[in-house]
Amino acid sequence: MSGQLELAPGKLAHPSGALWLVESGALLVAGAHLGYGWAQHRRPDPAPAFDGGAHKRLGALVEELKPKTLVLLGDPARAPHPAREWAGAFGRLRPLLVDEWRQGDVVALYGRLPKSPVPDGHILVFGHLRPFATIEDRTGARRRLPAFLRSRHAIVLPAFSPFSGGVDVTRGIPGELRELLGRGPVQVALTTGRRVVPLQFPGGG
Repeated sequence: MSGQLELAPGKLAHPSGALWLVESGALLVAGAHLGYGWAQHRRPDPAPAFDGGAHKRLGALVEELKPKTLVLLGDPARAPHPAREWAGAFGRLRPLLVDEWRQGDVVALYGRLPKSPVPDGHILVFGHLRPFATIEDRTGARRRLPAFLRSRHAIVLPAFSPFSGGVDVTRGIPGELRELLGRGPVQVALTTGRRVVPLQFPGGG
């Protein structure tokens, strides 16, 4: 799929909301909640079982990019034993369910703080705040679009699942996000599902 946007050398924001690390062949995803539909089956009342298409989209994404590593940051599934229930969904590729992952110059986190110091020149990738922006079209209809954020030292990923909550950056960068991103300009890019588009913020974010 085209429509990707390079946030840093070799680090591409994919229209799905994932971050594609070209050199290492790693795919980073936040807020997937893949077990949402399966968890519905366990409810005593017969509720509809669906996951918003996250599982199918992730499978298609793996088929498209053929990553060497699939990293799911944080809470990927709402099921008692997610790894056992869907480990075979992506063939031989076994997803890593982690709160922290390091490779090359990337330190990917679900929480706020790394377990050990981060060397200078590395990029922090955060997956737990899941930014989005609300966009209004010419007809007045509103859409909530997942957003990537990029500062000099950090990248914040949007949620992969439509059921994941997040932080609204429509009117600027809230304090919690600003603290993670650090000082300096912030690049905001929205994904429509087909392409990633830079967003111009009033006052530079």
